[in-house]
Amino acid sequence: MPLAGNTVPLPGSPRVCSVDEVISLFRQRYRRVVTFLGYGELGYEDPGAFQTIARREIAAFDSQEVVINAATLVTFGFAHGIADIYEIARSQGFRTSGVYPSVSLGSAESHGLSGFVEDIYFIEDQTWGGYLEGSALASPTLTALTSVTDEVVAIGGGEHTAQEIQEFVKCGIPVRYYALEMNRAISSRWHQQRGGELPDYLGRAYRFWSRSFPEAS
Repeated sequence: MPLAGNTVPLPGSPRVCSVDEVISLFRQRYRRVVTFLGYGELGYEDPGAFQTIARREIAAFDSQEVVINAATLVTFGFAHGIADIYEIARSQGFRTSGVYPSVSLGSAESHGLSGFVEDIYFIEDQTWGGYLEGSALASPTLTALTSVTDEVVAIGGGEHTAQEIQEFVKCGIPVRYYALEMNRAISSRWHQQRGGELPDYLGRAYRFWSRSFPEAS
């Protein structure tokens, strides 16, 4: 089923919360939080497979009990990737939420939000999430995610997804991972524009998962 893929601009002056404030808000508002991880602007080589997995996973939950959460913005000119989870969730009657680093508010010319995310939280964080550079210390955004999430579904994913999965596993939060390739044309263009090497299309999340859980790969 084709997705509408609506986007909206980043808000001009939103409330920016501490990690503790976001944790408190989630505990007040939601019974159970399922966070979806995956490729962002690089998208999926097989969008149909992504949608099939996403719809099946979401259908297994109770819309009266679960909010569908993610932490991926839309990069203009590229794919929506896992940010499309919001539209899929809304079409199945679920409430949606998003947790984003405050540094993104300075990139309104290149980034926006899915038009299908309802509850939006910006964390005081001058990084783009994942681990702090050169360390295995969680950024404020990742700390918030692991603190509010009950269950994780990862569908493909690159370096940030690999770090997020690693941290969720370390925190004892259940993770299900599905291996899908990133969009080959988009990812090749992305890396060529930045002078980088062409990627392994299965992404770094696959490398981490297959190394850590070979029996499940």
